[in-house]
Order: sequence, then C-alpha cells, then structure tokens
Amino acid sequence: MSVNTNQIEKDILNNIEKLINIISKINQQGIESSHNILLEAEYLINKTNPLLEQLIQRKDIPLEQIYRQLITQKLPYTKAQNNIANLEQALEPIFALPIFKQNQENNKKEPPTDTSEETTALPVTENNCLPKKSKVNLNLNAYLAALFPKEKVLKNYYLHNIKLDYYLPRKKLAILLTPVYYRRSPNINLLLRKGIRLIELSPQNLNNSSQLYQKIYSHTH
Repeated sequence: MSVNTNQIEKDILNNIEKLINIISKINQQGIESSHNILLEAEYLINKTNPLLEQLIQRKDIPLEQIYRQLITQKLPYTKAQNNIANLEQALEPIFALPIFKQNQENNKKEPPTDTSEETTALPVTENNCLPKKSKVNLNLNAYLAALFPKEKVLKNYYLHNIKLDYYLPRKKLAILLTPVYYRRSPNINLLLRKGIRLIELSPQNLNNSSQLYQKIYSHTH
C-alpha cells in the first residue's frame, strides 16, 4: 500500500501549528500554571511522532532537534528572532516531557558508518528516475531539520546564478539533487572554489533512506 506523503506532511504541519499555539499559551501563563496544557502537548506529540517515523522511514530519529527546527521554521522568522528568549523558555518544559527523554536515551549509540560509494550511472528507468518532488522534499526537510536544528534552510536558492535545491548560508552548505546521468558543471566547480560545501544526492540516495542518512551525515560531521 503506497504512502500518501502529501497527507502526512499536511498532518505534521497542522500538528506543529497546534503545538506552537500551546507554546504560546505556556509563554503567557508561565510553566507553573501549564500542567493541563503540557498534557495536551504530550498527547499531540505522541500523535505526531508516528507520522515523522513513517515519513523518514526510521525509528531512531532525534525528536527534539526535529521539533525545534519545525517549530522555528513555522514561526515567522522575525518573530522567532525577536522572541528567542521567551521561545526557549516555553520550549524547555516541552522538551522535558518523558517522550523526549526516552528518545534521547534510545539514540545514545554510535552513528552509522558511511558505506556509500560513488554512484554508477544507470539507464533511466521508472525505478531509478528521481522520486516525486514532494516526497524528496519531505524526506530532506526532515533530515535537515534533524541535522541542522539551529540553521536557516533555504529551498530553491540561487547562488552566483546557480540554482541549489537547498542552501544553508551560515554553514555555506549546498545540496543538489542530481539526475542519473550527471556531470558536474564548471559553475558548480566555481562554487567549490569559493568555499561552498556541496552534497550531491542521486536518485539511488533518495530512494534509500539509510543511504540518504549516511551520506548527509558523512558530509556534515
């Protein structure tokens, strides 16, 4: 049975909006008066976690980092920046919930070893062409949220007239989705000479969640 990733994304974002409303209430009422609100937050998080696991196709996801990134990205950028102190205070009791503590304990193990190799060009078929754009973006959004919880992630960003699928300006890190038949252009080499770090993701990477995780992790740690 195929997974409707568009619906999963919609459900996750709706739940994040509800969680932001809860955080706002905590901010207004104070932690001491927020017991019932925290119970509501815990219920909402337990409802959202299976959706994240289904989307990323992994069980060992760093929940706090993902939620922090999704909440920050969902807030208007200037509002998040101007109220960062209050936001952190409101997030503190959220991330003190047992579900996050248990997740941290479960994930205290060595990261997977990068076993990825250079991708061999294959004939273009239905199985190795680029996946649907929505699914690609969803997976990458989730991984980037986990790996870069405090970074601003730009999509479809132009740098020196070169379109990058994702760009993290503070880290000078670019992500490029490549076709099966791919040869790096001189323009991309120019970016590399300017100190931009580049991750090139092939259809094979995108169709294999473990390989995708390993490749991004190996380029950023």
